Amino acid sequence: MTDAAEMVRRAYDQAWNKGDLDAMLELAHEDIVLRPSGRIIDVQHEYRGHEGIRNFWRDVRAPWEELHIDVEKVVQRGDDVLVLFRFRATARDGMEVDAQFGQTGTLRDGLVYRLVAYPDWPSAAQAAGVDLGEL
Repeated sequence: MTDAAEMVRRAYDQAWNKGDLDAMLELAHEDIVLRPSGRIIDVQHEYRGHEGIRNFWRDVRAPWEELHIDVEKVVQRGDDVLVLFRFRATARDGMEVDAQFGQTGTLRDGLVYRLVAYPDWPSAAQAAGVDLGEL
């Protein structure tokens, strides 16, 4: 079984936060499906495949001067993963954001196959069947 915590930390600490799209794509299954939370404007409802990840990367990063994700918790149950993180960013117009988001993911062949984002930790935990009080 893939160690999801290690994969998540690689994805965010070593790829996303350093702006390394190729490193991010190495962790994504070629048939990945990514559904954003809807909390960030100007992104599509769904992105598919590596080309979709490239488009998501561009769409999400475009309005921000600085963007950083801090992973707070990772819970793995078989091939299903819950990720709770903080999104910290400064927009090009100077607006600052510090928000909690969550994601559920599914691994296939040791890679991220499905990723669904949620606008907050409680909704992500509920979707994953995890009680936040137990974390």
